Amino acid sequence: MNQKGFANIIPILLVVVLAGVVGYLILVKKSADQATPNGQNDSENQIVEKTALLSFTEFFCYLTEQSSPFAYFQFAYQDNGEIKYVRTKTTCDDLIKIGASNKASENSTLFGEKIKLEYSGGKPVKIIRENGSSYQIESSEKIRSFFVSKINVYYHLEYFRNLRPDEVTNECLLIRDNAQHDACLSYQAAFQEDVGICSKMNIASNQDLCRQWVNNIKQGS
Repeated sequence: MNQKGFANIIPILLVVVLAGVVGYLILVKKSADQATPNGQNDSENQIVEKTALLSFTEFFCYLTEQSSPFAYFQFAYQDNGEIKYVRTKTTCDDLIKIGASNKASENSTLFGEKIKLEYSGGKPVKIIRENGSSYQIESSEKIRSFFVSKINVYYHLEYFRNLRPDEVTNECLLIRDNAQHDACLSYQAAFQEDVGICSKMNIASNQDLCRQWVNNIKQGS
């Protein structure tokens, strides 16, 4: 009789245990949702450090009939095999404070600057530069082609600073687009005067041009 009564209790105990487990899972999920408002994941709201492929200033601080003053800091970086650009709007007064100049030798473009990108909702909204300066990112900025600023590094390498060449080269190798991959590597080959980097290009004709460029640099031509 006792055995029969115990057998009847077992299903009840299983139901109680199952209900407890389900309740615990619901509570855990609710706590996780509260920790990430609006259903956003932690990966969408984070600060990520990047080695910038390129950091440069673009500004025109005069009012004319054709255009209005503008001042930007722009950055290119590799993300999941793509080159992405972010642009921060500043003011001409801010540029005066940091001594920005239209002379390339006084306002050099940087390769390999360490930057931190603050994400919200999966999009970068703020950038922190290596010198500690922080700027809001313009939300309208889109992914563009490499070196859209038309910077001609081929003839003015002395006006550019190449920080962390090995890290930049590794970032270049991750770029999936063949043309951008090779363009990125060509600058590092020139800066480092290393024809071995040319061999890492994906397009054979680009390798030949790269070797010729590096050899011309070494010969001073």
